[in-house]
Amino acid sequence: MYARNAISCSGDDDERVAEAQWGVTQQQPCRSNHQRRARERDERERRERREREESERERLQRRARERDEREREKTRERGEEREKRGEERRERTMEGGTGAGTRLGMGMGMAMAAPGGGSSTVAVQATNDDATASKLSCVTKGYIYDDFVHLFVRRSVKRAPIINRGYYARWATMRMLLLQFLESDLPNASGPSPKKQILSLGAGFDTTFFQLVAEGRAPHKFVELDFLEVTKKKAMMIATKEVLLSKLGPGKPEIDAGKEGIVSERYSLLPCDLRNLKDLDDAFAKAELDAKLPTLIFAECVLIYMDPAASRKVVKWCADKFESAAFVIYEQIHPDDAFGQQMLKNLESRGCPLLGLHDTPTLESKERRFTDLGWQRAVAMDMDAIYHQQLDPVDRRRIERLEIFDEFEEWNIMQAHYCVAYGVKDDTGVFYKFGFSQKKAENVQKPITPVIM
Repeated sequence: MYARNAISCSGDDDERVAEAQWGVTQQQPCRSNHQRRARERDERERRERREREESERERLQRRARERDEREREKTRERGEEREKRGEERRERTMEGGTGAGTRLGMGMGMAMAAPGGGSSTVAVQATNDDATASKLSCVTKGYIYDDFVHLFVRRSVKRAPIINRGYYARWATMRMLLLQFLESDLPNASGPSPKKQILSLGAGFDTTFFQLVAEGRAPHKFVELDFLEVTKKKAMMIATKEVLLSKLGPGKPEIDAGKEGIVSERYSLLPCDLRNLKDLDDAFAKAELDAKLPTLIFAECVLIYMDPAASRKVVKWCADKFESAAFVIYEQIHPDDAFGQQMLKNLESRGCPLLGLHDTPTLESKERRFTDLGWQRAVAMDMDAIYHQQLDPVDRRRIERLEIFDEFEEWNIMQAHYCVAYGVKDDTGVFYKFGFSQKKAENVQKPITPVIM
């Protein structure tokens, strides 16, 4: 019995073994699938890791390239900015920081070359275009207003803030004196204001006459004198633009053959060489100026380019010719300090030496030139003092907010090298209120921090 049971147990064991072997056989495909999936997963993870690493390397390389490109761009921009600042610095020094050699939209046409040398006539004339472009820059930025200057500019340019501000200071000073003259009257007068006339020496492409007509403030007579080359160009521009031609007066203007000049009832544009007093006499007669009428004469950066003997003759001619007049000049001063010497060198390099600066290097010498040559009284003030003491403080604060400005030290130095001087000859009393007010410099505070736009 025991043997049979043993045999029976042995049979059961074999059956269990067979079942176990069958189970193993059935599990092998499943294990193989798991292993394959594991290998695929590992391979996929390795591939994704490699892709991430490659992507990261590419990203870092791309960033490095972009960083390098930015650095190169910044380097280029810094180089361009340095070049631009250098050019602006040269321009400011050459132009006294406020357009030296240019005037309030008036060019420098009358700065004549001295016989046998001196200023280059062509170089001096060329500054007329610079002056007009500078005026348009101020108009565009909102410093000043002018409805006509754009008609005389071929290509607009953007000037540095220090030049715009300096141009504004000069324009505002001249306009202040101009309006004083136009609004003046005889003391205790009860009748109508006397007729007035304006004579602009070296007028260039000045648009003051047209602006005054548009404002209803035009004088009885407005006469501009300049080089033939300048008057010819300006006459042609006026003759071909109805908006300008219509401002010349009710009668038909007389335009010279070849458009060398214009003569109308209230406006004349005539060629003239200031070194030749006969030219001045001829222009006086042709424009039908009246020696007895109150007359305002402008010469901005004109006499300073002439030989001192020639410029003195012009000052005396004006004193002798008009019974009641004011002669206003805008010129450089202080040629002997570092800034003045550099300014002289730069202008000489352009063919525009300041032939008359050493003859009248100070404010006092500007005044003496007038009083020595027939003018009853004279006043001279540098542009730094004028800006802070004479100009409308409300309008001054307005323009100081137009552009970011932080060049105050340079600005004050430049302004101190330019001045406005005027001589007055007046037996009628019409000029009794003309000129600068007597304000005290110590009551005026100059800005010491940048004005942020």
